[in-house]
Amino acid sequence: MKSETFHIRDEQGLVACVAAIRERIQDESVEVVIHSGHSRSVEQNRLLWLWNTEIGNHLGLLKDEAHEMLKRRLAVPIFMRDDPAYAEAITAVKTIRKNGQDTMAEILAIEITRLTSTSDFTVGQMTEYLKDIEHYAAAEGIQL
Repeated sequence: MKSETFHIRDEQGLVACVAAIRERIQDESVEVVIHSGHSRSVEQNRLLWLWNTEIGNHLGLLKDEAHEMLKRRLAVPIFMRDDPAYAEAITAVKTIRKNGQDTMAEILAIEITRLTSTSDFTVGQMTEYLKDIEHYAAAEGIQL
């Protein structure tokens, strides 16, 4: 099955999307996925990396290390709340840890954090994440 993505911003985009669905539905089943909200903004991403650098410098970490630490601490709860499949994965890791397999749970937690991408945040989620980082930094005495 060929995959197509339509960004519907106006009537013309809507017409093109509906035409593609009508054409496809004659020969095969069609799956439509709707993503609401916009991805995080370029400005939000710029601010995130500035803050990753500041926090990393304060903690003696590289900016990428600070980014991973902050994702695990602050981004994971947002994804858990908003994405049921993601929440299931985290719950499975917690169950593994509860069953005494700490090493395996930690390996999985690190990998899930690595695969977690702030680029998947909407503007609203990213705003929440940046506020959480700001609160974390203040609590740690880090000036952003």
